[in-house]
Amino acid sequence: MTNDKPTKSKRVSISKRKLANTAGAMEEAAVVAATVGTLEAVHGAERRKAAGEIADAGSVLLAKGASDITQAADEQVMSDRMAFLSQAVAIAGIADIAQGAEILAGSNG
Repeated sequence: MTNDKPTKSKRVSISKRKLANTAGAMEEAAVVAATVGTLEAVHGAERRKAAGEIADAGSVLLAKGASDITQAADEQVMSDRMAFLSQAVAIAGIADIAQGAEILAGSNG
């Protein structure tokens, strides 16, 4: 049969000095953990600020890029118009030279 007697709990004793030393060590560990945590929080805030500045710079560069693309498209339109105008002026110039040659030929004869 099984023994139905309740088991006696074993008594653990720690000296006050050991308890105080352990408490002191735990307090030191807590201070170190709190200090490290604070430094990590400060570092995180600095990195977040830097990331915000980089994002702002990225937004500015994106806007500048869009402006450059628009300007390039405008310059392409103007270049095409100037090319057309140059062709018209060249044709008119050729006609003027031909007319001038006819006038000179007629005046020499």
